[in-house]
Amino acid sequence: MPKEKRQVRNDPLPAVESTLPLIDEWDRIIVDDLIEGILPESHGQLTPRKAWDDVYSHMVEFQGVEYRVFRERLKTRREEHKNGLPTVDWLKSAARQVILDDLKADIIPLNEATMSAQDCWDEIYSNLVEFHGVPYQQFRLNFTKMRDAHAIKKELAVWDEMAVDHDIEKFKVKTHNTKGQRCFWLSEALPLLLEDVRNKKHLRMKPKKLWQSRTEYREFSLEVFRPRIYQAERRIKFENYLEDDCEKKERQKKINRASRNPVRVPVRRKK
Repeated sequence: MPKEKRQVRNDPLPAVESTLPLIDEWDRIIVDDLIEGILPESHGQLTPRKAWDDVYSHMVEFQGVEYRVFRERLKTRREEHKNGLPTVDWLKSAARQVILDDLKADIIPLNEATMSAQDCWDEIYSNLVEFHGVPYQQFRLNFTKMRDAHAIKKELAVWDEMAVDHDIEKFKVKTHNTKGQRCFWLSEALPLLLEDVRNKKHLRMKPKKLWQSRTEYREFSLEVFRPRIYQAERRIKFENYLEDDCEKKERQKKINRASRNPVRVPVRRKK
């Protein structure tokens, strides 16, 4: 079924999106931590000084950032987060499904260096109808997580495929046994023997006569072929047993259903 063509939105973006300029990596970490709940939005729960001394001053992304700048930026981001940026229900949104489809179709590069989240937003997603009302910060946070998860999934899939190929190569099905004899169960003789046993041919002919009746049988010695007749007979009996057992169970189910819902036969009353 062909995919529905995406509609491009021509109307301007919401005002909240235009108020989110390109920000530094350390500023993005603050925003992400507020969105994920790692960083409390209340000053009373965690002061800027304690957040700086205990966490952020030790991070590589914050090297060269003065505490005064960090404090003012944290205050601004907390106010923005407290006022509440308009977001969408991401798990149920059409935007999430669009990104999933693009990742599965390998439309989006998995490497951040090749195409950043900002580039994906500016060049592709900000103009799609499905992303109407999705603020950039919510998009970037979820897009990054989804792309990283898909990259890991693809890498694991490659490793799984390599492991399967390795095992197939290592444990190949052997057509011959340790004595150099061909395996009967992998030969063309097996289905022919099963057919002959089903037709009761083995009861009308001695093993040697049956062995001589087909060229495929004579690829094996009579000593190898004879026990295969009895194996085929046991196999067919077992298959018949399973078939009969299945039919009995089905009949019993019908009886049980009929007993639970008995058919009422109308009784004619004498006038």
